[in-house]
Amino acid sequence: MREFFAYRCQDRVNVFSLPLNARRLFQQLLVDEYTMIESERLFYIRNQQKKLRCETYENLRSLKNQGKNVVSKIGQRVILPSSFTGSSRYMLQNYLDAMSLCKWYGYPDFFITITCNPKWPEVKRFLEDTTLKAEDRPDILCRIFKIKLDAMIKDLKDNAILGKVQGASNSFDHIDPLISAELPDKVEDPELYYLVKEFMIHGPCGIENMNCPCMVDGKCSKKFPKKFREFTSIDGEGYPVDKRMWEERKKGFSIGRIYSVSPSLGEAYYLRILLNKVKGPRTFDEIKTVNHVVYPTFRDACYAYGLLDDDNEYIEAISEASFTGSGSYLRSLFATILMSESISRPEIVWERTWNYFSYDILFHQRILLKNPGLVLNEQQLKNLTLFELEKFLLRNNSSLKRFSTMPFLDHESISSANNLLLSEELAYNKEILAQEFALLFSSLTDEHRLIYEEIITAVGKNKGGVFFVYGYGGTGKTFLWKTLSASIRSEGKIVLSVASSGIASLLLSGGRTAHSRFHIPIN
Repeated sequence: MREFFAYRCQDRVNVFSLPLNARRLFQQLLVDEYTMIESERLFYIRNQQKKLRCETYENLRSLKNQGKNVVSKIGQRVILPSSFTGSSRYMLQNYLDAMSLCKWYGYPDFFITITCNPKWPEVKRFLEDTTLKAEDRPDILCRIFKIKLDAMIKDLKDNAILGKVQGASNSFDHIDPLISAELPDKVEDPELYYLVKEFMIHGPCGIENMNCPCMVDGKCSKKFPKKFREFTSIDGEGYPVDKRMWEERKKGFSIGRIYSVSPSLGEAYYLRILLNKVKGPRTFDEIKTVNHVVYPTFRDACYAYGLLDDDNEYIEAISEASFTGSGSYLRSLFATILMSESISRPEIVWERTWNYFSYDILFHQRILLKNPGLVLNEQQLKNLTLFELEKFLLRNNSSLKRFSTMPFLDHESISSANNLLLSEELAYNKEILAQEFALLFSSLTDEHRLIYEEIITAVGKNKGGVFFVYGYGGTGKTFLWKTLSASIRSEGKIVLSVASSGIASLLLSGGRTAHSRFHIPIN
């Protein structure tokens, strides 16, 4: 687990890493990963308690001599060994090591503390081309700090800048005999042996090692090293090349210097470097041409060249989430990414992933229209998926119209849906709400029923009105609102549940804040 997380936290050339640019979220990710690693280690130790001594033999014998015959309850049920970093035994062991050195060599002359400075030139140099701050990259701070700490210890111990070191604690020399860099045993672990031999080792081959796995009939199957027997001269420089290379030169390739690889074998071996000659573009169409394809815009051509981010990371993330996430979850994920404005080409991500977002669209349409045999074509499915995305974005004060390259609902889809808000409010399941209303209504008090009857009468007669219900916390106001909402919605009518604060709106079914629902222009 630790190695996997360490792998994901690495910077890679020409690859945009979302976690490494997530600022405080990256810090939270590191904390979560650390707790997962520590939990795994603690779980392992818990399951290895039978192999660990809970108390030393001397302590048990001392208790026995004191007349305590029952010693089964002595000691701790779960102990942390000294190998667990940060445990009490770990701290005690380090303390005793230090005290032993003091006892033998005397008290130390210096107590040196090294701390990390986020203004170190190495940190500034690493972050100079980014908008990140030092605290946004704790991994880099830790690495630079470790490098400087190791350098300082080396100066003290090996370079003796303060004099020869007579003793040092926490030496890891005892680990070296336990580290193995040998090939896995072919008999005991044939599968691992095969993997290492097949994918991690190549060479030496040829005369130096005729038993190499790459040798076939006395020749290297990888055709190394490259050998050229026929030579000529180019431009009078006298670099040896074979005739085939000369033919490639005449076809428009440029040949760089050729270096000897293994002259000790008695034959001439050479490494060639071919640099393709490409004429510069002379028109705008030639600038927009990549691999003989003319792209409509310069931006498209840059993407084809690989000069801009291609959003593959987002496509892969959505694809990975599709294995466990529902259609609704995937739509909210895509909409959230849209609102973050971190996608370079949202229309490409949409085209590559829209089928994931439409997982449950057909199912819900069949239920909504009570037509189990309903069939939708691709365009209808896309429109309904965009419709759901638009609803999510509108709830978060955004819209697909903000993203000019994203497709938008066509007029037929908009007219069939009539109104986004109406469609959303009329999508409640009437049968379930009727059952919910019956349960809620049966629990109303007499005072609640008086209020309910007055309001529901005004609704039924379409009289309208403003009603103010007063009561301190816990008197059942929210319960009354839920009963009214279930009653009206179960009849196919519309209820807009709004509250003055976000916390209060969460208590209402389909609740929203008044500012969000009515777009009130007040901060």
